[in-house]
Amino acid sequence: MKPMFLPCCVTVLAALFGGPVQAAPVDVILALDHSGSMKRTDPNRDSVQGVELFADLLGKDDRLEFMGFAGRAETLLPLTAGSGPAVRERLSRLAQALPMNGQRTDFGEALRLAYEDLIVAAAPPDTRRMVVIFSDGQLDLGDAAANNTAQALILALLPEFRAVGIKVYCVAFSAEADLAFLGRIAEATGGRALRAERVADIYKAFIRLFEETDQPLSVPVRDGRVAVDKEVRELKLLVERDSERERIRLVDPSGKEFDGQDKALGLEWRHHGPFDRITVPRPAVGTWRMLGASGEKKAYLDSDLDLGMEVHPPIRVGRPVEITVRLSYRGQPVSDQRLLEGLKVEVTGHGETGMSLEPLAWLPDARTGRPGEFHGLLRFAAEGGYRLAALAENPVFQRRREMSVTVLAAEPAAIPPAAAAPREEGPSPPAPVPAASAPVPGPPPPTAGNPSLGGLGWIVALNLILVALVGGGVWFWKYRSGRDKQQTLALRAARKSTEHGVPPRRPGPMP
Repeated sequence: MKPMFLPCCVTVLAALFGGPVQAAPVDVILALDHSGSMKRTDPNRDSVQGVELFADLLGKDDRLEFMGFAGRAETLLPLTAGSGPAVRERLSRLAQALPMNGQRTDFGEALRLAYEDLIVAAAPPDTRRMVVIFSDGQLDLGDAAANNTAQALILALLPEFRAVGIKVYCVAFSAEADLAFLGRIAEATGGRALRAERVADIYKAFIRLFEETDQPLSVPVRDGRVAVDKEVRELKLLVERDSERERIRLVDPSGKEFDGQDKALGLEWRHHGPFDRITVPRPAVGTWRMLGASGEKKAYLDSDLDLGMEVHPPIRVGRPVEITVRLSYRGQPVSDQRLLEGLKVEVTGHGETGMSLEPLAWLPDARTGRPGEFHGLLRFAAEGGYRLAALAENPVFQRRREMSVTVLAAEPAAIPPAAAAPREEGPSPPAPVPAASAPVPGPPPPTAGNPSLGGLGWIVALNLILVALVGGGVWFWKYRSGRDKQQTLALRAARKSTEHGVPPRRPGPMP
């Protein structure tokens, strides 16, 4: 089944240009398992190269902490800002020197230390925080009883992560990984659990983590081609090689060719396992081409012309969910008609189970008066994780933004009230008379717009009051009659006693 989408609209309005827009920074703690089992599951230390690739992709305002854990956890690189050469070299040195000789594997130790470090660290209020647990995926404290106790302690700790907005991501890269338990850890904090069964999957898992962490602005790569406009300040290309023998080449709009040995144009060319990461500052406007690459290709941008996407929770199966896409320039609505003319916006996506979503598209509409903002409703047919991508393009520019969402199960249907049995024709039964001791409700207000119904309500209320008064009077008369009778009998007994010389008894209190 494919989900149904209801398209909506967008419009145009002039707005002033503001200062450069700044994406919210991210604080990330990377916890790498260095237990003895890692020698078998990661013999070539691809996890270390994946850590280096992840750090290389982070933005200059993001902060990264690196720790190792086995039976206990230790911070090796404290939370450090920037992704410059000095930081990358220090991280690489520490990761390469981390011995894979731990005796146990305790995720709880890594989580507790990461939580403390993030809470203590001073950060701007809009900073997003996350913890990445990278392991071969088995909690191992020696025996089943110790493992069960550790699991219970970990699950009890997770609500504290969610309360302060710290998401936990787990990456497991062995067939024996306890992905079910790692999934519980991640889902309890709003994170995600990923499995990397092959070497190439380790790098792709770190790329996925980067994209979920930073949600970078990007541009589509079509047939190895990337369109660059004048608003692009920096272009970052990530190219996968199918083998070490493949030689990646980059061609600029003028036709000049570059490779990993060239330093012209300020190119920065770095190798991470099967991936090349190429940074081009102030790229020339036009079409750039990547040659010799048969694997995955991605292009990230640094630009004042930005595209944002927001999905409004809750996200449940079958329930309409609002999605908003905004095109902005330096944080303000776009007012340049060249950017709005011929603009097309669509949202596509796919589920983790492989199900693709039909594109969600909007048509321009001049009635709303809000330039560069698009709204639509979407429905998901099945629960689980989905990856959404918003694309805005016209002949002048292209912008793309991706994000992950988790679709929850449909809310349980409300139980309908039992249907009343059909009533036979005939006179209505008399209304029940309330007991005299029950509180009597006051007359209800007349129904607006229906005088006859209001009058009937007053008659019913007056009858109820009359019945209550009559019932109360009868009860009071019986009570007084009984009391008078007892007093009369007591006086007669007193007179008889006096006549026989017995002192009269004073009557006691009446019951």
